[in-house]
Amino acid sequence: MGTMGSHRHDVMGVPSTTHHGRRKRTRTRPVFSNLQRKGLEKRFQLQKYITESDSRQLGATLGLTDTQVKVWFKNRRTKWRHAELKKREQQQLQQKQQQDQSTAGKEEQQQQKQQEVSSSPERGEISEDIHYIIENYDDDDDDEEIDPVEGCLQEDCPPRDISVI
Repeated sequence: MGTMGSHRHDVMGVPSTTHHGRRKRTRTRPVFSNLQRKGLEKRFQLQKYITESDSRQLGATLGLTDTQVKVWFKNRRTKWRHAELKKREQQQLQQKQQQDQSTAGKEEQQQQKQQEVSSSPERGEISEDIHYIIENYDDDDDDEEIDPVEGCLQEDCPPRDISVI
């Protein structure tokens, strides 16, 4: 690609040259072993931010450079923040759905009550039951008197002892 013949490999492994023909040091993405990942994750659960001395110590323990540990922690914090944000959004969505369901349930109850009220007779209207009672009322009972003490027709009431009064 270049005219000077010096080549470098980019991240994809394709040789390329620099502007001035010098070889540029390439960086490849490190692949961490399971043991290294577990060690980094365990430490991340304890502390989201790592100090320089802790970074050097952890790197030495896991066979990583200080820079690899720092970059891993930076990337892991980003992943953690995105997961926390997504979790909060899901919780808010669930709360909203619960509120909507609760509101819908209340609205449904109100609609049912309104339907019940609208189907019952309004003031001034007489229901069919009352019409039936009025039509089947026996006018012959008008001359009968109800005993106020016993609550029965005087002719059907048990005899009272008048001497007690």
